[in-house]
Amino acid sequence: MSETIDVLLKSAETRLRQAGIPNPRLDAQVLLSHVLDVPREHLIRDAHLNVEAALIDAFEKLILGRLSRKPISHLTGHREFWSLDLEVTPDTLDPRPDSETVVDAALRLIPTRQAPIRILDLGTGTGALLLALLTELPQASGIGLDKSAAALEVARRNAARVHLSDRAEFLNADWGIPGWFEDLPGPFNLVVANPPYIPTAQLAALQPEIHAEPRLALDGGADGLDAYRRIVPPLPSLLIPGGGIVIEVGMAQAELVGRMMADAGFKAPGMARDLSARARALFAVL
Repeated sequence: MSETIDVLLKSAETRLRQAGIPNPRLDAQVLLSHVLDVPREHLIRDAHLNVEAALIDAFEKLILGRLSRKPISHLTGHREFWSLDLEVTPDTLDPRPDSETVVDAALRLIPTRQAPIRILDLGTGTGALLLALLTELPQASGIGLDKSAAALEVARRNAARVHLSDRAEFLNADWGIPGWFEDLPGPFNLVVANPPYIPTAQLAALQPEIHAEPRLALDGGADGLDAYRRIVPPLPSLLIPGGGIVIEVGMAQAELVGRMMADAGFKAPGMARDLSARARALFAVL
């Protein structure tokens, strides 16, 4: 038994919408393009073509997974970030488009893109921030730190996937341990970070998809600021004079985190806004 692409998409979209899934048409298209291994635009061009039964079964399994609120990235196993096709697993935070604001702000701190700088990515997860920067800075190298050994393995595979293993190293570290920074092979020209910043009490109210991501990468403690208190104070010892930091922040956290940065010795932080005009990241130089 076969169905056309158009029929499959319309049926899946209806089921996803009835289940209250956000962006049901987009999700149906992403999942079917994954199963068929074609770009999404081909689904429109080839809407009249039939899909064979085995592929329909594979698509149905993904739709059932989405109906159970599994994230799209966990169903397909990858996510695009800064035009990089990255592997994503339940061991990593799903890199979101808004976090590209961190990359953009970091690039504005670099005087020339040919500089042989060294980058430190704190809480690297999939390696998204570090790898995105290395694609734009061909002479740069960097280290990604993470507490999760499983996440580090994903980051290493992503570095190989985008041909950056020779310039990216991934190390295990826990900033909850005093002196976590003492053995790092610094100094660095740039530090980037997307730490956990959601207050613990707010986690329960998040969308079901987010609960599929590692709590380690989400839970920022009682006020959401625990990670910043551990990360920011030692950064001057890791940076060269004039080195920069770009750090993602949560809702209504920019002022408090900016104060921490100023207290640590950074110049008055600037603010980078995402596409929704929300204060998404702070940047400053030492």
